[in-house]
Amino acid sequence: MVMKMDVGYKNSDGSFSLRSAALIIKDNKLLVAKNDNYDCFYTLGGGVNLNEASTEAVIGECREETGYEVLRPIKMK
Repeated sequence: MVMKMDVGYKNSDGSFSLRSAALIIKDNKLLVAKNDNYDCFYTLGGGVNLNEASTEAVIGECREETGYEVLRPIKMK
């Protein structure tokens, strides 16, 4: 079994974690998620694993969090 590792680091000044997120807009409404453990809303997404493209990461996170497949990802410029 291959262990997946998120891309990031920690040092004395803090930490950094590479994250990929989706902005899903339909009928002028933005899809956001809510976690009962936090008092905020957030866009779908999550950590990017080592050797994983950010597009692959966000498609997988959207599937995990919604149960739906992303059919046409569009990269923002």
